[in-house]
Amino acid sequence: MEPDATDELTSLRREVQLLRQRVAELQRRSAQRGEEGKTRAQQEVAVSVSTREALLVEAERIVHVGSWVWDVGSGDVFWSDELYRILGYDPEREPATAERFFERVLPDDRERVRRASAAGASTGVAEQVEYRIALPDGQLRYATMSGAMLFDDRGQLRRIVGTVRDLSEERALQRQMRLSLELLEEAQTIAQMGSWTF
Repeated sequence: MEPDATDELTSLRREVQLLRQRVAELQRRSAQRGEEGKTRAQQEVAVSVSTREALLVEAERIVHVGSWVWDVGSGDVFWSDELYRILGYDPEREPATAERFFERVLPDDRERVRRASAAGASTGVAEQVEYRIALPDGQLRYATMSGAMLFDDRGQLRRIVGTVRDLSEERALQRQMRLSLELLEEAQTIAQMGSWTF
């Protein structure tokens, strides 16, 4: 990754970390109040939960990371707002399903992503997998998915949770930087010039 992209990603990660710290501080304050003023503490917890949800939505939007949960027993699937955006679905009209997810994975990548998902569900160890997403308008997105398995007390797999990170802007920036470097090198060759750094 080029320095500018790395700096921007580092800055975004720092913002997310600060948001997490603020939420943790709100939770600590609420817990310290104990039983005194329980009604007020309950209100603060409710506010901190809604605040936490709002912060999480904003953090996902900033870093282009959507989250998902699959309840293995019921088959229910949940996607965050950012994952709906990444996959190009309307949350009001198109409920989250595993089938809808795989519909968006580029056919050339689909079987590989299915195998990685199945292997994670059977072994309890999810691997990070990169793939491409094809949107209905023809736009192509690059993404990476990772997950974690959640087991009950008896060791039965109950839920799989994970993230999908949209790498498209990062990839576009890398392409632009490579092109700029190639053009600079070509211009220096034509002008019979070189460059140096002190």
